[in-house]
Amino acid sequence: MVEGGDDDDLSNEIATTDKYRARSKSVAALTAAAAGALAAALALNPALVAFPFSTRVLGVATVVLLVLATGSFVVGSVLHGRSTTALKAGRAVHKALRPWESLFASNDEWPSADEYRSSIESVQRQIMRATDIGMWLATAAIVSIIAALVSMLWSNEQRETLTFRVIGTSSVNELCPALPKIFEATVTTLDLHSSNRTLALAVAGDLCDAGAVEKTVELTVARAELLVIRPAAQ
Repeated sequence: MVEGGDDDDLSNEIATTDKYRARSKSVAALTAAAAGALAAALALNPALVAFPFSTRVLGVATVVLLVLATGSFVVGSVLHGRSTTALKAGRAVHKALRPWESLFASNDEWPSADEYRSSIESVQRQIMRATDIGMWLATAAIVSIIAALVSMLWSNEQRETLTFRVIGTSSVNELCPALPKIFEATVTTLDLHSSNRTLALAVAGDLCDAGAVEKTVELTVARAELLVIRPAAQ
């Protein structure tokens, strides 16, 4: 910060403040774009309901954190100083209602050089504080989206064993001619609750062929050709 009183130092401080604002504005654009893209992905993804509740909560939390981070960066990008004759309590209330203004006390209509220099220093501190808050919120958003991705990948590995019934004339018989009308198979939880038209089933190899070497056989069957009767008996 400036400790002298010459015009060059004052100009340098003003230029530095403008750099802080520009940096905060740039990061605000990035976080706003990320928040918008993620919000659109959550709103438009038809398979979202197939993900576990924790994944959806973490996804929404990430959007909220990014929006808050954007707000903090925006405040930093437009923060400016203004002189006022209001008392300290009045300045505190004003700061709560208008966080983008840094008020400094002045008894005259035009602040002195020292008062102006002090206001620049205050603006710089508050821009850096707003940027720090935004960075912490953005970091929390990154942690949240990583946790959501881990949760989503974990849900992809979760499988359920269910009892299915083949309905109508089915292509299942072409894939597995010996498969009975009612059979047990495992399916991923994500695939089961998705809106896909097909299901990837894993059935015991001997259900398809008594002499099958494979313990399980993977079948991709049209969802309309199957009826879930009940969870398989444990």
